[in-house]
Amino acid sequence: MEHCVEEENFKQTFFQAVKLFLYLLRYREINQTFLLYNNAQDNGLLDRAIRCLEIAKSYVIHNPVRFQQAFPTTAGRIAEKASYLLDEIRKYIFFEGSPDIIAVLNEFAE
Repeated sequence: MEHCVEEENFKQTFFQAVKLFLYLLRYREINQTFLLYNNAQDNGLLDRAIRCLEIAKSYVIHNPVRFQQAFPTTAGRIAEKASYLLDEIRKYIFFEGSPDIIAVLNEFAE
């Protein structure tokens, strides 16, 4: 995700990395000690992921046409959906998100 952020490449590759990250987070359903924010080692990794999500969200909000290469009205709606998705993934880090976001994520990752 960090490489995509550095390159301002918020296309399919970025969302595939986000999808992989989300699946790693879902592993916590099996192992509740995996990737916890209150663990110092995991905290750094999760902070880096949150930073990537925040930068991506800002990018899609401020550059909707460039993000989707679509007409402004269509790009705006898609950017809002992407922004919502990135917010939900951030919530998921803190056990507040819904696994239903995978369906939305698939629209961007495929």
